Order: sequence, then C-alpha cells, then structure tokens
Amino acid sequence: MSRLVVRFVTVICLWGSILNAQNLNQLSFIPSDGVAFAVKAQGNHLYFVDWRGSSSLFISVDMSNPNQPVVEDSLLMAGFAVEFDLNGQYAYLAMADNEFGLRILDISAPAAIKEIVFIEMGEIFGTFFKDDTLYVTSGGVGAFDASQPDTLKFLWSYNSNATGDGIDVFVFEGHSYLSVDRGGLFIIDNATHDLVGTLAAPEIIEVFVVNENLLFFTDATSGLVAVDIRDPHHPSLLDTITGSGAFAFGVEAAGNFVYFCNGPNGLKTVDFSQPTDLNLKDTFAPEGIFAIHLALKDSLIFLASGDYDETGNFINGIYILKNDFVTAIREPGPPAPQSFVLEQNHPNPFNPETLIRYSLPFGGDVRLEIYNLLGQKIRTLFNTNRPKGSYTERWNGKDDSGRSAAAGLYIYKMTFRDHLQARKMLLVR
Repeated sequence: MSRLVVRFVTVICLWGSILNAQNLNQLSFIPSDGVAFAVKAQGNHLYFVDWRGSSSLFISVDMSNPNQPVVEDSLLMAGFAVEFDLNGQYAYLAMADNEFGLRILDISAPAAIKEIVFIEMGEIFGTFFKDDTLYVTSGGVGAFDASQPDTLKFLWSYNSNATGDGIDVFVFEGHSYLSVDRGGLFIIDNATHDLVGTLAAPEIIEVFVVNENLLFFTDATSGLVAVDIRDPHHPSLLDTITGSGAFAFGVEAAGNFVYFCNGPNGLKTVDFSQPTDLNLKDTFAPEGIFAIHLALKDSLIFLASGDYDETGNFINGIYILKNDFVTAIREPGPPAPQSFVLEQNHPNPFNPETLIRYSLPFGGDVRLEIYNLLGQKIRTLFNTNRPKGSYTERWNGKDDSGRSAAAGLYIYKMTFRDHLQARKMLLVR
C-alpha cells in the first residue's frame, strides 16, 4: 500500500462538536460496499469511485431525479483509483496503489462504461484536465496532450521529488498550482515550466483556484487555508478555518462559499466574501459520516463518505444534498444568457494578451480556436463541455507550442454544438 494511502488510513479521528446543517439538506443516499472516494458530476450524471482495497469500482449514476438516483453501470478495476477528472466522454483515473498508472475510460454511454487504455506511469495521485491537456501528479506534475485520449503525448513536467510527491494540481491562467506532500503549495509557470512561487504548509492535500486573486487548499494539520495569488511569485496566507480531527481533504467553491471535507466532522461550508475573515456558516455531519470528497452541480452537492479507518463505524456511500446557500444567501447573479454569443475581444488591437467573452444559452460541447489568415490553426484555447453561462477566456498571444505568435491579423472561432461564430483580432508587437 502506498505511503499516501497509509497516511490517510491511519488518521486519528477526534470527534468534535457536530452542527446541525440549516442550508444543506439531504435528498437521498447511494450506499456503497467499499469506501466512496473520488466523486465528479457532469450533465445529468454522477460518477464515483468505490474503493475495495485491492480493487475499485467506477460507478455511473443517473441524477435526472436527485431524490431517486439510479445506478447505471459499474466497472471493476484492479488497484486504487485515488482521483479522476472528466472531459466530455472520457474519464482519466489516477491509480495510486497495487496497479500504478493512468486508466482512461470511455463514458460516452454512462450505462456501458468501457476502458480504453491503461498507461503505466508509476504511482499517480491526481489528474486535472484543461484545454485538451491532461495534468498528472506523481513525483511532481506532468502535462500531456490528450486531444487523442488513447495516444497521450508528453509535453513537459516539473519534478518536486526533492521536497515531496505532487498530490493535487489545479491549472489556472497559465500556472499550475501544485500541492506537494511535506512541501506546501508550489506555483509553476506552464510556459517556462519553472517554479515561480511557493507557500509552506505541513501536509497540504487538495487545491482549488477561485479566481485570479484567490486560492484555497486543505491541509491535514491546519484545515482550510485561503491564499492570495494576485502575484503568483509571492503567494500569501489570508486566513484559516481549523479542521477538527486532523483531517481536511476535498475542497470546492462556488459563489461566495467554499466547501471542504473534514472526515468525521462532516462537510463544512465557509463564507469567503471577506477572504481575510473566513466565516464558518454550516456543517453537514450526520452520525456515521466520514467526509472525503465532494462535487458541486448547480444547487446540488455530492458528498463521498467512507470507512477510512476500517473500524466499521462509518457509513459508506454518496450523500446527495440540496444546497440552499445558492439561493438563500448568495446575491443573485446576472440573468442566464438567451443565445449563443461570441463577443469582440478586448483590447483590440492587443499586446501581449487579450480577453474573449462568450455566452452559452445551455450546456454543451464548446471549442475555441485561433487561426492565422492562411487558415492554419495555431492555438486551441479549450475543447470541453461547459454548463450554460457567460465566460471570459484569455489568450496570451502564444501558439500551442508556447511560442509567441507573430504580429498580424488572426481569426478566433468558437464551435458550440452545431453552431459556429468567428471574429477577427489584431496582434501588434
């Protein structure tokens, strides 16, 4: 068993006071025979890993009716799938015990999950997919071109072995934010592949970037930590919410709230409207819970609970919660877009970067690409599935190889389902 898994299993569970959740209400529960571990939501489906020691089940669930979830299929795999990420019809699983490597599944038909390929890579702890690039954590972080999922192409890597293993990674605005076991938070420039900033933390686990200013990570010693990342070269601590029981793991954020898993102390909800003064708002902690991971989808929370210390005292499965914070407390946002719109970039002309805004009237596959006047594609900014809403994408004036594009006129094209829109922009040097 890996050192990481041993460390998790031997966590001492100290029971703290349990708050009665006021805005997190249970709708249903999906029981599992093993530890319900990693969990993700996409469209009307939920996917989670049921860990059973030497093997794992990857399970798909139809969530069309959250009050009555329906398990559609499961795939038994050798080894421990400690984490995974989704990209449309594919799932990328990090295998961190018994059978080390990356497992890629086809989930285009959730009722008929298929394995595409298993790639031996050594022990992997995390995966993160963004813009056709797959980021994998192990002895640091590695980036792979995943435009063809069955033939990954290595792009670059950063090795953190001298300090500790790379555990989790979140990619945002050209930087990889890497949690390093015993090392803390490492910030890597994706263009140069250099370490540009660090923040010490004794036992950092998961990372979530909210925006260009704010990042959260969970630390098994400290709990939930808010970090100022306005200057990636000099990240700074803003505030901490102590995690009881020496266990803080999964973390997600939406609106003005961040949610983190605190083992036997349940799921905690924190208001970060003032990041320097975090405010614990609610806790969901029914008897028998051991909160490990979570996923957010609209007004729903999917919470994985598992018997981590193998005593038989904890309940294994997925809690489906109605999250009233998204309507009861959060300020209303702008109205949902009514049509597919690709706006003119700003600034235009630009040097060295520009912003591209777009709106989706409903969820679906969307792709944004940049072409030169010869019709040659020079950059794919992203190719993914996104929910309805308004978005902003940044182009730094570089091609897919990281080289600076020449001055001149370019065309950016967005494909959304069967719709196509295109606009021109001028890069000056």
